[in-house]
Amino acid sequence: MNIVKIIVGLIFFIIVIYLVYKGFHRIFEIWTDYSYWKEKKEGYYADSPTISFQHFIDLYEVFPNRWRTNETTVTYDRGRTYSTFMWESYSDREKYLKWVKGKEKREKAEKSRQRTLEVLTEIQKDIEGMMGEET
Repeated sequence: MNIVKIIVGLIFFIIVIYLVYKGFHRIFEIWTDYSYWKEKKEGYYADSPTISFQHFIDLYEVFPNRWRTNETTVTYDRGRTYSTFMWESYSDREKYLKWVKGKEKREKAEKSRQRTLEVLTEIQKDIEGMMGEET
C-alpha cells in the first residue's frame, strides 16, 4: 500500500515539475520573441510608421495582393514604390500571427472542400452514365 502511494506521489511530482518547466519555457520563448521585436522597433525600424492589427485588416481587405508581411514588418507594395510599417504593439503582431495561421487553415479547408466537390461531381457523372446505359 505504501509503495503505491510513493509511486503515485512520484508520478504527480514529475507531472508538476514538467508543467512548471513547460510554463517557464513558454515564458522564456515569449520574452525572447518580445525582446527581438522591441529591438527591431527601437533600432532599424525606429523611424518606420506603425500600424495596428485592426487597421491592417481593414486595409488588407481592400487590396489583399499588395501586402507583403513578415513577423516584424508589414509592407504595402504599390508597384514602383512601397511603404513599410512596424506593428504598433507586440500584441498586434501576435494577433497577426494568429490570423495568418487561421487564414492558412481556412484556405486549406476550402481547397479540401473543392477537391471533395470535384470527386463527388465525377462520381455523379459515372452514376448518370451507368443509368443511361441501362435504359
